[in-house]
Amino acid sequence: MTYQKKYIVLFFFLFIQQAIFSQKTATIKLSEAISLAQENNLEVLQNKNQLLKQKLQLAQSQNESLPTVNATISEFFNFGRSIDPFTNTFLEKNINYNNIDLNASVVLYNGGALKKVVSQNQLLLKASEQDLEAIKQNIALQVVSAYLSILKAQDQLSVTKQQTNITDIQLDKTNKLIKAGAMPESEILNLQAQKATEQTDIVTAENNLQLAKLTFAQLLNRTENTDFEIERMEIILPQKIDNQLNTAKITADATAHQPEILAAEYRTQSAEKEIEIAKTNFLPTLTASANWGANQSNAQKNYKITGLEQNKIGYVDINNNQYIVNSQEPIIAENGTVGYFEQLKNTNNYGFGVQANIPIFSKFSNKNRLAQSKLQKENTILQAQQIKLQLRQNIEQACTNLMIAQKTYEGILTQQNTLEQAFTATQNRYNAGALDFGSYQFQKQNLEKSKLNLIQSKYEYIFRSKIVDFYQNKPLDF
Repeated sequence: MTYQKKYIVLFFFLFIQQAIFSQKTATIKLSEAISLAQENNLEVLQNKNQLLKQKLQLAQSQNESLPTVNATISEFFNFGRSIDPFTNTFLEKNINYNNIDLNASVVLYNGGALKKVVSQNQLLLKASEQDLEAIKQNIALQVVSAYLSILKAQDQLSVTKQQTNITDIQLDKTNKLIKAGAMPESEILNLQAQKATEQTDIVTAENNLQLAKLTFAQLLNRTENTDFEIERMEIILPQKIDNQLNTAKITADATAHQPEILAAEYRTQSAEKEIEIAKTNFLPTLTASANWGANQSNAQKNYKITGLEQNKIGYVDINNNQYIVNSQEPIIAENGTVGYFEQLKNTNNYGFGVQANIPIFSKFSNKNRLAQSKLQKENTILQAQQIKLQLRQNIEQACTNLMIAQKTYEGILTQQNTLEQAFTATQNRYNAGALDFGSYQFQKQNLEKSKLNLIQSKYEYIFRSKIVDFYQNKPLDF
C-alpha cells in the first residue's frame, strides 16, 4: 500500500471517528420534560377530546334558541288512470307533479329551559377544564419524581465508583506495604475480592440508572430512545421545619385552587341547574311557526283560440219568415304546459300560527325527572365532600411524610459524619498493621451504605417537600 493510500485511509478513519463522537447526546430540561409528558400523554389527549366535545355541546345548546327551518321537495309519477291535481278529475294519461314546502318554527317560551341548559353546559365545560388540569398536574408530579430518581441513581453510581477508587488507592498502599514487609501478601487478595464486589455494585448502580431513565422516557412517551441526559439543576435542600406544619391552613389554601375541588364544585352547581331545568317541564311551551308551499304538474296546460266555430242553435220567426240562429264558439287547443315558475306563482300558499303546549298529565315522568335530579345533586355534594376529605387526608399524609423525611435525612447525615471519622481512624490503623482486614472492610461498607442511604433520604426529603409545595400552589421547579 502506497503512502498516499495510507493517508487516505487514515483520514477517512479519523473523519468517521470525529463524526461519531461529535454527535451530542440530547439534554432534556425538567420544564421541557413536563411539557412533553403532558402533550404526549394519552389520558391528556382523551380529556382534550372530551373538552372539545363539551364545547360543541355548549355551542349546540346556545343555538337551540335559533329558529328551525326545513324545506321539502317531492316529485311524483303516476301511470295509467290518474287524478289531475288541479281539476281533481280523472285523466287517462301518465302525469308527474311535484310539491315544494318550506316551514319554520321557533320557541318563544319554554320556562327559561334553553338559558338554563346553556348555563349548565358552561359549568360542565369548566369542570372538564379542571379535570384536564388535574391530570396535567399529576403528570408533572410523576415527571418530577422520575427526574429526582435519575439524580439519585446518578449520585449513588458516583458514590459506588468513589468507593472503588478508594479501594484502588488502598490496593496501591497495600502493595507498597507488602513489598516493605509490613503486611502479609494475603491482604492483597482480600482487597481484590472487595474490588470485584464493588465493581458488581457499579453494574447494579448503572442498571438502576438505566431503569430510572427508562421510567422517565416512558412518561415522555419516548420509549424508543433512552440515550439522553437530563439537565442537572442546583437543588437546594428544603428549608428546615422546626414546628409542626399547619395542615388546616394548607388544606384551606389547596381547596381554593386544586382542580379536583373546583371540578366537583362546578358539577354540584350543574346538578342545581338540572333541578331548575326539570322544573320547567311543568310550565307551558309557546312555539311560533310559519309555512309556504306550491306545486307543479305537467297536467296543467296552456290553451289558445285557433278560430271560431259556427253552431246552429235554432230558428227565429220574423214576419212569418224563419231565420237560422247561429252561435260562434272559440276553437280551443292546447298550447304547451304552463311554465314551472308560473305554476309555483299561481299555486303558492302560506300561513303562520302560534302553538301552546300545556302539560296536564305526563304519566308522572316530569315528577320523576325532578326527583332524580334532586338525588343527583345530593350525590354530587357527597362526591365533593369525599374529594375534599381525600384532599385533607392527602395533605396530612404529605406533611407527615415531609417531617419524617426531614428527620431521617438529618439522622443519616449525622451518622455519616460519625462513620467518616471512624473510617479515617480505621484506615490509618489498618495501614499501620494494627487492624485486621475484616474490621477495615466492615467500617468501609458501613460508610458506603450510609452514603447511599443519605442520597436516598436526600431526594426523598426533596420530593416530599415538593408535594407539600404543590398543595400550596407553588411551582414544581428547583
